[in-house]
Amino acid sequence: FTFSGICQYLLARDCQDHSFSIVIETVQCADDPDAVCTHSVTIRLPGLHNSLVK
Repeated sequence: FTFSGICQYLLARDCQDHSFSIVIETVQCADDPDAVCTHSVTIRLPGLHNSLVK
């Protein structure tokens, strides 16, 4: 999947009670000002603190 801007994207979320979600944050790439790179992936699960994958 291609992300086209500097933003946060909701990749997946439970459609009934929003008990989990996966959010991808993109930033400008250091070596290419016209491109964006994934900065982080945040996984939210019920009963757990936010999990951040960099």
